[in-house]
Amino acid sequence: MITILLLSSAAMAETVVNSKQVYLVEKGDYLCKIAQKLGVDWKGIAQVNGIAEPWIIHPGQKLVIPQKEILTKKAVEPKAEIVETNSEKGQKIYSVQPGDSLYKIGHQVRANWEEIALANKIIKPWIIYPKQKLVIPQNVWRKVGGNPYKGTWQWALDQFNLPPKIKSQVKNNIESNRFQWLENGLRNGQVVDSITFGKNEIWDNVKCSWFDDRKAESTKDYGVGNIHVLLVFKCGNWVLWKEKPGIRPIEKKPEKKVDVPPVPVYSPQPKAKFPSVPLFKGPASFPPVPVYVPPKKGRTIFSDFDLLAGGGKYRTIPRSYDAKGHYYWTKGRWRFLSWQLGDDSKLLQELQLGLFGFAARGRGNDEAYNYRWSQLNWGLTGKLIGPHWDADIDLGIWGKLKNEGGSGLYRSEQVDSIHFPRYLSAHLNLYGRRDKGEKWLPKTEFNAEMRWAKVEAHNHYWDDNRLKPDPNDNRTLAFSVRQAIYDFEPTKHFRVTPEFNLVYSREYGYEEPNFLQIGPSVTLGWYNQDIISVSVFNYKRQLGGPARQLHPIAGWISLSGIIKAIHASQIKEAKPEDLKVSATPDQFSEVTTSDSNLLIFATY
Repeated sequence: MITILLLSSAAMAETVVNSKQVYLVEKGDYLCKIAQKLGVDWKGIAQVNGIAEPWIIHPGQKLVIPQKEILTKKAVEPKAEIVETNSEKGQKIYSVQPGDSLYKIGHQVRANWEEIALANKIIKPWIIYPKQKLVIPQNVWRKVGGNPYKGTWQWALDQFNLPPKIKSQVKNNIESNRFQWLENGLRNGQVVDSITFGKNEIWDNVKCSWFDDRKAESTKDYGVGNIHVLLVFKCGNWVLWKEKPGIRPIEKKPEKKVDVPPVPVYSPQPKAKFPSVPLFKGPASFPPVPVYVPPKKGRTIFSDFDLLAGGGKYRTIPRSYDAKGHYYWTKGRWRFLSWQLGDDSKLLQELQLGLFGFAARGRGNDEAYNYRWSQLNWGLTGKLIGPHWDADIDLGIWGKLKNEGGSGLYRSEQVDSIHFPRYLSAHLNLYGRRDKGEKWLPKTEFNAEMRWAKVEAHNHYWDDNRLKPDPNDNRTLAFSVRQAIYDFEPTKHFRVTPEFNLVYSREYGYEEPNFLQIGPSVTLGWYNQDIISVSVFNYKRQLGGPARQLHPIAGWISLSGIIKAIHASQIKEAKPEDLKVSATPDQFSEVTTSDSNLLIFATY
């Protein structure tokens, strides 16, 4: 047997739409500007055209402009109806309807949409298809206080669907602050009927699954008999628990008045007609588009960018030998071509191509020898994207490296070329464990870099006598691994990840030394973007030689990651008027969506 959840078409509002209007995007346009020019809501334009990331549109793009509609009936939110159940596995199955999104489905069936995505192994939760079958899992309450309820007790009571007589008694208990403390509290492993979260969000059939098996939460019970209407003291969430005989074999004690200070009742607040939209790993929070169409294979033109800047300091140890220096760098990538190669079942799903640029400078001293250097590169960049991995490859086309310095009678000036194919940088991210919600060892990074410089011009003098240059000078190979240890999440959208670094490098020249570097680092993430990384007290030593260095601090900041995180943080709650946009059936067939997966990674 299969559970099918159907939407009642009679619940939809009847609207009248004027003839279709199409707008051609010009250079410098953005949705808000277009909406002001045409006198419509920019959110309506984004919804009708299936634009999941409203800050990205392209010159020459054609946009369907929704006309102002005349509502002849009040819109009623469609209600999901359970027709059948899978008796063998106890699962509920939902059949996706046109216009659905995971958040909308979760709201209708009173389930956590993130748990729906996890149960159905949906990597990109903003892409689902009509008639797709989704397993609706049991809801799990993982953290008390993680998403406190911000609505009113009146709204919560209305959602519990209690018998009128019981509801009236519970209402009087809450208004007069008559309650009992729930014996033994609300315990880990307990299954309750309903729980409220956030701003007017509710789940049904919820299992309490907290980290500490022995933990119990202090809970006020305003209910009647075996129908418990609970207020969790720590977070303010309202809970409905219809106790069944034998579920809690604890001896009932005579009711008595608890002599505790009165607790103020939540003051009434304006009812929110639509719940806030949570954020997931992608632009899932925008109002649902009329129809989701699977992405087509082939080349598309889009714009994605990375912009990073970093630097660091180093010095020799012990300090009896005085050598130290510092450096700073910036790297940018602009990818403007994309090929869709397959769906989520393929190892390689997407290929992106574009250009990159790299610039670095540094200076320091080695005893009495003072030096400074600079490097410039530009070339081609490519990005490969898979289900739980991605890789960046930068191939230099043109590059220059300049070194100069001096000490006493010695002077040195050298210019090296790093033209194709003498510069190569590659970066691989593996984050399958993070996608599965694992905290330990959530991500692994591999990096490789080659700089095979060629002497172009040199001036090396000792007391005005010209010296022969080293033809292999400034040629290096480096390989590194960065292992994330644990994802700490102090808030819902902020992540702190300590890491361990291991680097092997080889410098070619007269001495040809090999080096090994180890040490810790930490990376900060915001709205699923890595924005800052800092390495501290990394130790570098020459293999088979005496040279030793300490890198007290180094790091980088992702400017593009910050911009994308700010965009994500500004996506606000959808209001009912934002959703009052309609289109004719012929317009629906023309609406398409694209998956511009904006990811930001860097080669260090």
